[in-house]
Amino acid sequence: MAAPARSAGSLETASRTRATLERTALDRAAAVLERLFAHAPAAALRKVVDEASLAAVTGALSAAVAADPGADPLAGARARGVARRDELLAQAGGALSPAAVAERTGMSRQSVNNWRRKGQLIALPRGRRDFAFPACQFVEDRLVPGLDRVLAASALRHPLSQLEMLLAPSPRMEGASPLALLRAGRVEDAVAVAAASGSALDHEAPAAPRIARA
Repeated sequence: MAAPARSAGSLETASRTRATLERTALDRAAAVLERLFAHAPAAALRKVVDEASLAAVTGALSAAVAADPGADPLAGARARGVARRDELLAQAGGALSPAAVAERTGMSRQSVNNWRRKGQLIALPRGRRDFAFPACQFVEDRLVPGLDRVLAASALRHPLSQLEMLLAPSPRMEGASPLALLRAGRVEDAVAVAAASGSALDHEAPAAPRIARA
């Protein structure tokens, strides 16, 4: 059945609503650009004037943040993310490089990368093509037994959220974390806790703060 035609009045109202939304968004965007462009180099601003392109605007914004990191409107959120990452890594006993993981487990770096690609362990981005692995995932020369099942059972895909879930005390397990449960051989209990974790927001979480190379 065809959808009923919209009346002229409803179309006009929708049009006005859209126009108001566009004007408000433009005003807000202009305010943000004004604050950031105050920190942009003259050369970047001239490029915006000459090209009037999205690439030129994006370049000017990046240059502004590089010149004054405090100008980044997300600087506070990024700083909190870095602090939380460092706190979790401290709880996890630090982080291992792919080479260190390979040496510890006796596996090749290719095998370690295969584990990462399959989601069988937690890997935090470090640079563009490198990763750091929280040390708590390993016991002696192998992965903590059952870790792959816990990660598969959880809806969490953001690596920091996965690490937080692994370390967080569970009220339903008398305060034991999934990691503690795994180390105690209680794999099914750990899987049950992991399966109850996660939220729709985390499924599309932004990339975790990258770990600076030493």
